Amino acid sequence: MHSEAFPKIKTHSLLTRATGHFCVTVLRMLSHVPPPMVETLLGHLLPIYIHFRRRHIQRLTARFQASPFKATLGIRSYYQMRLHLILRALQYHGRRLPYQDHLITGLGNYTQALASEQPVVLIGLHSGDYELLHRIPQSPPNRPFFILTAPAFAPALSAYMAKGRKLDGKINLSNKKETQPNRISGASQSFGSGIKTMLKSKGILAIMCDQDPTPLQSVATLKLWGRIEVPYPERLFEFLISKKIFFLPVSTRVLANGQSSFTFHAKWELAERTTQNATSQSVTLKTKLCSFLESAIESAPEQWNWSYPKITVLEEK
Repeated sequence: MHSEAFPKIKTHSLLTRATGHFCVTVLRMLSHVPPPMVETLLGHLLPIYIHFRRRHIQRLTARFQASPFKATLGIRSYYQMRLHLILRALQYHGRRLPYQDHLITGLGNYTQALASEQPVVLIGLHSGDYELLHRIPQSPPNRPFFILTAPAFAPALSAYMAKGRKLDGKINLSNKKETQPNRISGASQSFGSGIKTMLKSKGILAIMCDQDPTPLQSVATLKLWGRIEVPYPERLFEFLISKKIFFLPVSTRVLANGQSSFTFHAKWELAERTTQNATSQSVTLKTKLCSFLESAIESAPEQWNWSYPKITVLEEK
């Protein structure tokens, strides 16, 4: 039985890697084609794509219906927006950012965070031009800037995405146990050592709160609008709270005029373990995270990544 199963596992791994390389090749090609042309061409193919993603469409429909936006969210328009956002991300990937093209507000909050001489944690979500959440903030001198995100389905795709972030002198963290920089995953430092370095050097850590990129056995969830659950890195956040951390939520969305709006929100005041018990502290954290996610999603519900696999819909009682 073991000898029969092994070739299947190996074949699956090879297929995944090959698919990853194919996707990277396609993305590189698309990055050199005018986005309107690509969007028009692929937009005509969306009905075919939707036809072959029936199970995924069912999950998306259930999520839309459970949300406060069921009257405005549609499958076709949602996929068109996902395509639009992907093509926007490709325009910036591996290239210098034209900062003048973006509307940046609340920059004083980030400046205040850096002036605090504390480690800074930037909390974002997968909505709008979310790759800009990692790229817009400037890395301060002599303080490292780390990015922690979940890997893509294939190593080649993870490395491709990581390469674009490293352009700004920022460091990608891997959630795998690595002791050396990994050429395949694109990581420059392992998760554990990166967190220690960030705390010791009063650096910056950028993380998405609507996913759990850490290798935990169980995934904690946030309940949005009382109906939809999304994962979040609970244990990592609670560990960071126990340190002197400056938590700063950030969000971005594409405006009607095509401009990307990027916002640094006000600092989160989270008590340390010495002044609150763990249960009360956890409730405070979850409350703030839920409020932030709901508010950011409500500003542009069609731009949030409703396709994330670990999003679940709660059954009505």
